[in-house]
Amino acid sequence: MSDGQGQQGAGVGVGIETGPGWHAGAVPPPQVGTAMSLVLTGRQHTPGDAVREFESYLHRQGMSRRELWGLWEQAGAGDGAAVGGAVGGGHPGWAAAERMRAAVMGLPQPGKTAMLFVSPAVGGWAGGGRAGVQRVAGLAGEVSARLLSGMDEDESGGPSVRIVQALLDPGQALEQETLSAAGFARLAKLVYMARTLDPGRRGAELDLNGALPGDAGEGQAWQERGYSPLTHPAFAAAVLASYEDTLDCPGLLGLRTIEDVLAGHRATGRFDASLWRLVMVGDEPAAVILLAAVGLPSGDGPKQNVDGTPATAAGGAAAETYELVYLGVSKRFRGRGLAGRLLRYGMGLVHARGGRRLLLAVDDRNEPAVSLYRSLGFRATARKLAMIRSK
Repeated sequence: MSDGQGQQGAGVGVGIETGPGWHAGAVPPPQVGTAMSLVLTGRQHTPGDAVREFESYLHRQGMSRRELWGLWEQAGAGDGAAVGGAVGGGHPGWAAAERMRAAVMGLPQPGKTAMLFVSPAVGGWAGGGRAGVQRVAGLAGEVSARLLSGMDEDESGGPSVRIVQALLDPGQALEQETLSAAGFARLAKLVYMARTLDPGRRGAELDLNGALPGDAGEGQAWQERGYSPLTHPAFAAAVLASYEDTLDCPGLLGLRTIEDVLAGHRATGRFDASLWRLVMVGDEPAAVILLAAVGLPSGDGPKQNVDGTPATAAGGAAAETYELVYLGVSKRFRGRGLAGRLLRYGMGLVHARGGRRLLLAVDDRNEPAVSLYRSLGFRATARKLAMIRSK
């Protein structure tokens, strides 16, 4: 896996069919800024605030490992170059007669996942037409394959990435076609929602007390537990139990272990064990809610939304933006209003910490969850198409 500096080794790019007049390969250090600009904006220009903020975010999060690859066009190659030529050797992009037309970045993340970023199709993207789609699909396929073939450096020796995910805007039809050609499948259409928590409001929905009903049925009571190493197995069991007949991204089931899933949840924003809550009935998990601080107060840095926009609360700074990382109810306890009660309780936890905004993402096919969120004041802010490639 590349070391984050875009170094190119022997054999890099083998298997990518670019066509005559085109080169593909790992981005050399002098052109990292250009490649990042293409990934974030689809345009070539001197790296601006967006690139600097993204690089700063990666540094703060310790994400130095990445695959950053580019596609270069030689002067005079034209838009009609046929696909089928072999990839060029050497260091592409060094020659003044070549221009980077597209870039792809793969970013490994905790929980054995990775995000794939493909430069948007702007202007004469990769030569245009079917040839352009095939060129960039080859690039995306190579980068994702390299991510999925990497191995952990710890004693487990297992794969370091099991799922590569990409998020697209609904109108990015060309990018969707490109990722499909690269081996990605549609996972879900995600709805991003947000709710403002008024600091001056003391309504019942922000009340920390009385969130759960007193009787769980069959003479048993709800039992609330916090997260700790001792309760970790119970949290894992609760998340697993909530997957039964789930309507939220069922295509992800079975692709990772529950420990990998929890590692990914824990890495979201700034982990705070007091924001992970579990509801039990006897020894049986009933529901679980996981929250995290993800945004600093205004003026303290860029914000991070649940769609991957870079930023996070750092150090001991108080956060004003939080994310609902996960909310799940075991099948046997559904239909009792438990999800709504637990979410109101979660909003109370956020409110007590001075949080002013709560974000979430949900599969648009999960109509019960979408209806619940709307009933509690959440409003849609964006929509994304999630596509994945798995090991």
